[in-house]
Amino acid sequence: MKDGWQLPLATLVMVILFAAFNAKPMATAADIAAWVQGVGSLAAVGSAIWIYWRQLQDKNADQKAEIRAFVQAMRTEVDTFWKIHCRDVQPQLKDFRKSRFDGHAPLYADQLMIYRTTPTAIGKIDDPELRDLAVKVHAIAYAMIGRFMLNASILRDLRPLEPFYHQNGKEFMVVDELYKALSETRKQLKDHDRELSEIVPTFLARANAWLEKPPERNHNKAGGSWKRIARLYRLFNSKHCKRHK
Repeated sequence: MKDGWQLPLATLVMVILFAAFNAKPMATAADIAAWVQGVGSLAAVGSAIWIYWRQLQDKNADQKAEIRAFVQAMRTEVDTFWKIHCRDVQPQLKDFRKSRFDGHAPLYADQLMIYRTTPTAIGKIDDPELRDLAVKVHAIAYAMIGRFMLNASILRDLRPLEPFYHQNGKEFMVVDELYKALSETRKQLKDHDRELSEIVPTFLARANAWLEKPPERNHNKAGGSWKRIARLYRLFNSKHCKRHK
């Protein structure tokens, strides 16, 4: 239920009351009792609608707070991930003397879990550009993590065989293929590193800008509607009071 429904509803109620009052003025005690009962029924319906609306507003506010906390946590996790990568991994990838990546990479499958464990939350962010950036950052980062895991697996297979590299035979062929695989993996890692270098700063800046926006104050907007309703009620009352003087 979107905000702004209060004024049309109140106007409709006032019109109904006005029409009913013109059709059946309060001339006797029975008329007054009937009017009191009718107004009470309308008040009960209005109260029920108002309670439902407030509950819905509270639910929406809670959901917005959860999404805000999700974006904050996701932003912090990506920032931490990127700082570790730039400090420990990037220098090794940029070392032109190496044809393969054989260093320690502190990037494993348990990284960037906030996005992975709450996939539906990303669709509730009200900024399309931020949503797209978040999806792209994590897709590239997960691809890089997968390449690091593959690289580590190749290194485990290679190390027992390296002493036989200079000998002829089957071991030489296997080692040669593993070297080629490591070289190709390093190229792919450098590609992912370049892609992340371009998109991570943009994502962090966009997330910061989104988080700096103050949360919407729906109750303040609603307050304006209820004030207008009160003015209508006072206007309705004043007209009929003058009529019976």
